[in-house]
Amino acid sequence: MKRLITALLSTSILLVGCGNDSTSSTDTESPKTTETKQVAQADQAVLDVYQAYQDTLGKTGSADAKALAKIEYTGESEPLRAATIGAKNLNVTPGKVVKSFQQGDVAYIIHEFNDADGSPLPNRASKLFLKKDGEWKAVIAPTTFEPAIFTTLAEMFDSFNADEYGVNAKAAEAVGNTPEDEQDKVFTRVNAQTDYMALEMNSNILMIYGMALGNEGNPEVLVDYYSDYADWYVDEQDLLLKTAKAGTDYEKYLIALDPLKESLQKKLGKYADQLNMELG
Repeated sequence: MKRLITALLSTSILLVGCGNDSTSSTDTESPKTTETKQVAQADQAVLDVYQAYQDTLGKTGSADAKALAKIEYTGESEPLRAATIGAKNLNVTPGKVVKSFQQGDVAYIIHEFNDADGSPLPNRASKLFLKKDGEWKAVIAPTTFEPAIFTTLAEMFDSFNADEYGVNAKAAEAVGNTPEDEQDKVFTRVNAQTDYMALEMNSNILMIYGMALGNEGNPEVLVDYYSDYADWYVDEQDLLLKTAKAGTDYEKYLIALDPLKESLQKKLGKYADQLNMELG
C-alpha cells in the first residue's frame, strides 16, 4: 500500500502531523490520557472566532481573504489570499474543534480539516488565538510575537500529550483501506489536502515543540524565527499564490510545493541549531 505522507511545511524540515490532549477541554473521538494537570478550555469568544474562520475559509476563494482579515491577527487581507485560494481549489474547509485550550490572552485550538464531501482528513490542524486590543484574533498568516507568548504556550502544553490528537484515526483507517486500484488517486488527493497547511501559518510546530518552547533562550530565538517566517510569507506571496492555484490538480500542487519548501528552508533552516528542544 502506498504510504500516506503526513508532512506539514515548517522550518527546514517536513514535520510529521501531531496532536495533543488535555483533561479539560472540548473533545471529539479522542483517546484517553493519563495526565492530570488541568488547563482551561477556550472561552466561547475564542470559539466564536474559530467559527467565523470555519464558516468563511474554502467558500469563495480570494474573496474570503477580506472577510478573514476582520478576525485575523494582522488584519491584512493580501497575505491571506494564498490560503483562501488554496482552500477553495483543494476542496478543504475547517472542520469541528477537537480540543481547545486557553491561558490568559493565549488560546489554542486543534481542529479537523474536511474534504469536499464533509469527511475529515486524517491529519488535524491547529490554530493559535491571541487577544489584540481586547478582542480575540486568529493567527492564520505568520506574524511576529512577544517572547511571553511562547512561555505561555509551553506552560499550556505541559498539560497534555502532544502525540494523541493530531490524527483522526477513523479517517486515517478509511484512507488506508482504499481499494488498491484507487490508491494512487486517493493518496495523492489526501496528501495534497493535508499539505494545504503550508499556505497558512503552520501552528502544529508549536505543539511539536510543546514544553520546550519555554526552554531558556528559546522564546527570544522564536521571536526572530517568526519574524523571519512572517517576512518570508510576504516576500513569497507570488510563489504562495502560484502554488495555491495549482491546487485544482492535486499532483501538480504537490510538485508546486517543492520550491516553496526549498525557499522556506533557506530562510529558516538556521534556527534548527539555535533552539533547545530537550526536556527533563
